Formats: sequence, C-alpha cells, structure tokens
Amino acid sequence: MNEKPFISIITINYNNKDGLKKTIDSVASQTFQGYEHIIIDGGSTDGGVDVIKSALKNKDYAAHVSYWRSQKDDGIYPAMNIGIERANGEYCLMLNSGDCLAGADVLKKAAAFGFTEDIAYCDAYFVKGKHCRRIHYPKKITGAFFFLRGFCHQTTFIKTSLQKANPYSTEYKIVNDSDFFMKVLIKQNASARHIPIALSYYDAENGLSSRNAGLHDNEYAALIDKYYPRRVQEVIRSYIKIRYWPLLAARKAKKFLKSLLGQ
Repeated sequence: MNEKPFISIITINYNNKDGLKKTIDSVASQTFQGYEHIIIDGGSTDGGVDVIKSALKNKDYAAHVSYWRSQKDDGIYPAMNIGIERANGEYCLMLNSGDCLAGADVLKKAAAFGFTEDIAYCDAYFVKGKHCRRIHYPKKITGAFFFLRGFCHQTTFIKTSLQKANPYSTEYKIVNDSDFFMKVLIKQNASARHIPIALSYYDAENGLSSRNAGLHDNEYAALIDKYYPRRVQEVIRSYIKIRYWPLLAARKAKKFLKSLLGQ
C-alpha cells in the first residue's frame, strides 16, 4: 500500500483455520480500501498458514496485507501487541480468527461517520447457535457502564497512538482488553464516540470469555476493584438498582418465559 491506511485490522490465530478463513473472507470482501490487514499466527499446525497463503493469491486482497507471520508466541495478548507494533493505520481494529465483519460495506459505512475520537465503538451481533441478536451500546459511556457490560473488542476502533502507548497487559488470562478500556477511559479520560451501526459478529458460544465464564467473571470483578474505589462501587450499584433494575427484571422474566416455552 502506498497511502497510510485509516484502519489497521489485526487478526490473531492459533489452530483455528476454519475461523481464520471466515475472518479473512470478510475482510477481503470489503468495499472500503483504506485498510491494512495484519495477521499474527502462533505457529498453527492445522493448516492455518495454507489458508493465509491461499488468500494471498487474490492480488486485490494481498495488496492490503502489510504483514503476516506464523511462529510461536506467548499467547493471545502478546500476539495482539505484536500486531499493534506493526500497525500503520490511524486506528486499530482487533478482529480475531472466527470474528467476521457484518457485510462487505460495513467499514465504508463506519468510516463515513468521520470519527476522530480516541475510541469509536460500534454495536455488535452476538451469535449463539442459531440465534443472533444485536447488542446496542449507549451513546455515552458513564461510570456505570462497566458494571453492566464491557466493550465488544471486535467492534471498537482504537487510535493506534493510544494502543501503542498502552500495550495489553498479561496480568490476566481473559480480561486484559477490558483492563485496557478501563485504564484509558477511567484513568486517562480518553475520548469516545458511539457509531450506531453493527460492525461485526461475535461468537457468544465459542469465544474465549464464553468458554471460560467463571474465570472471566472472577477476573472482571478484580478489574472493578482495581479501577473503582469501594465507596464509588456502592454509589454506582445503588444507581443501577434504582434506574436499571426494572429493565433487568423484565429481561430475566422474558428469558424465563422463553425457557418454559422451549424457545
């Protein structure tokens, strides 16, 4: 690529060749041209490298692949950091193997919003089995946000300068991306903007957090203690109980009724 890309898409993979192919296909189909694709493979033995080499036969797509490698690394977050080090774009988007962009023109639609904030976050499609639902994120990130949910990494554009200044920690097994978001938004007051489109599909059944729900919950609780003083936690939980409890109760009731009906 001759011009500096607007978006650096970083894909990490290890022994997930089918998921990697899905991810590459969704990137290669984009009508938006201002991107580069960086693929960090952890030394797969299942044919993942063949998937990459086959995709590179498409000259149009190959022109956007600025870097790829396949060799042993130290895991998910160190692999992400390797990709970030190689990023040349204005923004980074983490799209790991198995994640897919939601349509061939979705990057073009997102870029058309002309965002300049530190973080631009889109909505996501959560896929579990045959069910797919859209997750709508709020227009503004408040203090209560991380008590209710975290960001879907696959739908978040992060300024590359911010990513490089704050590489992912390896303190935790699963929630180092949430650690990053809390650090830059709560401690560093990074700017954020909601982009009201669904950017990608997230596998809510086979994703790392989904497969390790107990560990995720324990680590996420540790993050809350890390970034929110106890007194602040009490205030926020009281606020959530007053404002959001009726909505949460309604959702639980709806879920319960569906289980009774076998839906």
